[in-house]
Amino acid sequence: MLLGATGNPPRTFQPFNGVLDYDWIIWIDNDNIWTPEDLEKLISVPEHRIVTGFYIQHDNKTYAQAVFHSDSKTDLLWLPREMVHVNGYRFQLAASGMGFMAVQKGVFESMECPFFKPVEYEIKDDTTAFLSEDTGFCHRAINAGYQVWADPRIQVQHEKAWLLSSSNEHGVKPENVVLNR
Repeated sequence: MLLGATGNPPRTFQPFNGVLDYDWIIWIDNDNIWTPEDLEKLISVPEHRIVTGFYIQHDNKTYAQAVFHSDSKTDLLWLPREMVHVNGYRFQLAASGMGFMAVQKGVFESMECPFFKPVEYEIKDDTTAFLSEDTGFCHRAINAGYQVWADPRIQVQHEKAWLLSSSNEHGVKPENVVLNR
């Protein structure tokens, strides 16, 4: 049991049941294409305890990273590709997919379980919306006093029916991509 995702974990939880020591826990979706340099950038600023790189969502228009829209604390703006500059500085997010994310030791140990429960909230007129388990984790981490940082220098590719990349708004068929291994 890595992070108490199954069963009924206690209110507090030790990753790896406290048996393994670690510095970072890193999530990398198996359909993201990344380099060792991307990974090094992810954990390069130890003061940033939760960090994500950028990857395009299945719509091929927005990233899996979001900020709050205006002054709202529930209305998320999923960042369009035009808003993120590769040479930019790290900035804080309201939410992120965890397809390329690092979480430093101490974060999970200080939070209450469940970490990944989706968040339900009311939009208007008794209409309910849900935030995914990834977004739910970010929401809980922010409420626990952490910041979720995004590093726009990290742009990993996202392989779906097309290879989604911030550098190609039309996508590339995966069979046309040659990976150097």
